Amino acid sequence: MLTFKSSAVTTTPLLFALYLLGMLCLPIASFEMYRDLPDSTISVLGNALAFENPWNRGAMLGGYAIVAACIVGAIQLSRRSVTSSNEKPRSSLFRSMSAWDAVLATWISAPTVTGFFNPSPIAEDLWQSLYIAIAWGGPYLAGRVLVSSTDDLRRSLWVVFAAGAVSLVPALVEFASGRFVYQALYGYNPYQSIGESRWFGYRPILWFEDPNQVAMWWMTIAVTAMGLIPAWFVASKTVGLKWVAMGLPFLFQGVGSAILTIIGALAMHVRRISSWKYWIAGTLVLGGILFLARGPVLQASRELARQSGIEEVVKSILRESSLGSFGWRLAREEQDSNLWKEHPITGSGSVMFWSDAGQSQRPWGMFSLVTSAYGCIGSGILLWMLFGPLVTSLFIRRRGDHNEAIDNEAIDTVQKSVPVLIALHGLDGMINSAFFLPILWLYGAWVTNQSPPAVGAARE
Repeated sequence: MLTFKSSAVTTTPLLFALYLLGMLCLPIASFEMYRDLPDSTISVLGNALAFENPWNRGAMLGGYAIVAACIVGAIQLSRRSVTSSNEKPRSSLFRSMSAWDAVLATWISAPTVTGFFNPSPIAEDLWQSLYIAIAWGGPYLAGRVLVSSTDDLRRSLWVVFAAGAVSLVPALVEFASGRFVYQALYGYNPYQSIGESRWFGYRPILWFEDPNQVAMWWMTIAVTAMGLIPAWFVASKTVGLKWVAMGLPFLFQGVGSAILTIIGALAMHVRRISSWKYWIAGTLVLGGILFLARGPVLQASRELARQSGIEEVVKSILRESSLGSFGWRLAREEQDSNLWKEHPITGSGSVMFWSDAGQSQRPWGMFSLVTSAYGCIGSGILLWMLFGPLVTSLFIRRRGDHNEAIDNEAIDTVQKSVPVLIALHGLDGMINSAFFLPILWLYGAWVTNQSPPAVGAARE
């Protein structure tokens, strides 16, 4: 294992642990305003996008990440300036920047840029960009500044795994007795019972907005274990922990998260069968195009099923899969696609667009919200931001950090796990409004590890 002399580097796992702990334990937002409202009018969106209650944990923790990155970054720069005072001038900051930084900056600016072409007030556009800059840009910036090596990235993944192990204890209690943690600590949560009932036991909610989100937490733990532990069939306690982690989405009966876990396992090892990468990359690109045109596609599919006489059969299959939730989501996607036809390219400019259109129920997927608010421009940028890393990682090998005291297979799986996690959470964002923001910290760390070290950067 590497020995780091810089105290700034050794603080990285601790700072990430504090961010992750806050994302798992702090209240989501104040929900008291929804207590007396009927379920059909509740418009809670989660922490991914700005809505009527912006002072939530996504914004607060994003601010913390920005402050941490600025303080530690300033310390690192001051130390480097002292050690390099007698050396030749150091390279420009732009030499260490990445194309993925530009993608994130484009996503942050999407509400403001599209706002020039839609009817939303410019103040609202600027606020939405500011929120994304804090909630999304904060953890990404922290990952870029604080994580400087594959070994440090691996330690951050261990933090995620450890948090999963700790959260398993209250989750098992809720699994047996029903939800109680969030309500006991913070009070009313309007979405706490969604997806709670399972074939046996209860799906816990812990500190998440709804039980669907906690299912994605178990998928995150499973894929993290795949990245940390490359071996599969070795008689060791570590490999045993890996298999236990992979079983959590199945234990808590998250059908979607279990499917995504299987997809993650295949994607983690796709490079060993080189021909697969073309199929996966092509499928992701084609899927992104189809998703941007999902309204007409869903309507055409329904019409085709009706003309073929199999509409009722398809409806029956969808009702019976995943306790009927998948079919319900498809129906909502088709219904909600009608709302953004008026502004398909630049959107309406507001995440609360459905309320202005007189619809009582909000769209359920994050990408539906983005498409309707920022048009196909916004959702196209977000699609590339979340799925682009996996597409590129299939074809571009990381420029080696040969000083790492980790074998090649371990380096490959640690590096691969991050774009796989980003893509899997992106897939979840197509049918759920939440996005697990701590993944963006790992995203920034992954970007740093894809770039060659800056000229003159100190190596311990």
